[in-house]
Amino acid sequence: MSTLKDRYQQSYGDLITKLQVKDPIFSARLYSAGLFPGNTRAEVQSKATSAEAAMHFLDNVINRGWSNDNSNTQFEQLLTIMANCDDAVVKTLAADIKKGV
Repeated sequence: MSTLKDRYQQSYGDLITKLQVKDPIFSARLYSAGLFPGNTRAEVQSKATSAEAAMHFLDNVINRGWSNDNSNTQFEQLLTIMANCDDAVVKTLAADIKKGV
């Protein structure tokens, strides 16, 4: 069975293209969950494209949260937020990552 980190890496491209981290509602949920440390929220919002913003968020927040046992609290929080959002594509992606698809 693949680890959470394996599933993250396998889904990285989909996360970049499907996460709408610049969307005000999704961004507010990330902020409320503590997933925008320091200036990260402003940095994400300053990116020219949604894909660049998602890549910055993943590389500078989620990617830094991996433990030696391949667990990541930040990524698990992100998956929960994704699973509860209104976007069906994002919900499906979260479910697929959790299942290991």
